[in-house]
Amino acid sequence: MFPRDEVVRRYLLINTFEGIVVVFAIILSFHFLGIRSPASLLATSVSALLSSALAGTIIVLFVEKAERTKTLADYEHAMLRRLNNTWLEKRMKRAIYEACLAEGVAPMIVGGICVLPIALSCLGALPYDIALELSVGEIAASLFWIGIQLGKVVRRNKVVYGSSLLAVGLAIGFLVYLITAALGG
Repeated sequence: MFPRDEVVRRYLLINTFEGIVVVFAIILSFHFLGIRSPASLLATSVSALLSSALAGTIIVLFVEKAERTKTLADYEHAMLRRLNNTWLEKRMKRAIYEACLAEGVAPMIVGGICVLPIALSCLGALPYDIALELSVGEIAASLFWIGIQLGKVVRRNKVVYGSSLLAVGLAIGFLVYLITAALGG
C-alpha cells in the first residue's frame, strides 16, 4: 500500500499529518470562538488545505527534480556513462511525481474527508453539532491511523505509535487554538 521510496513515504505521512492538524486547529478555533457557520468553517478548511497542497506540490516538484537530477548526474559521473532512458532515470522521474502526489494530493484527500461532515452540514444533511463531532472523530481516527503506519514502518507496537501520534496531533491543535485565541482571534 505504501510507496517503496522512503522519501515519498515520508512526504505522505508528514504532510497528511500536517493537513489533519491544520483542519483540527481551524475546527477548534471556530468552535471555541463561538463561530457557528458551517459554510465559513468549510471554506476556511478547504482554502487552507488547497493552498498547502498546491504550494507543497510545486515546491516538491522543484526540490525533488533538482535532488534526483543531481543524484542521477552523480551516478553518471561515477559510471562514466549517460543514464538516459534507463530504468534508473525512469524510476527517479516516477519518484518525483509520487512525491508530488504524496505532498499535495494525499493530505488534501484525508483533510477533505475530515471536513466532509461539515460539507454535509452546509447542505442541511447533518446538524452542525453532529457534523463537528464527526469531523473531530475522523481527525482522531486519521491521526491514529498515521501512527499505526509509522509503527508498521519501524516494526514496533502500532497501538503505541497510533496513540502517541493521536495525542501529539490533538495537543498541537489545542496549542494552535490557544495561541490564536491569545492573539485576539
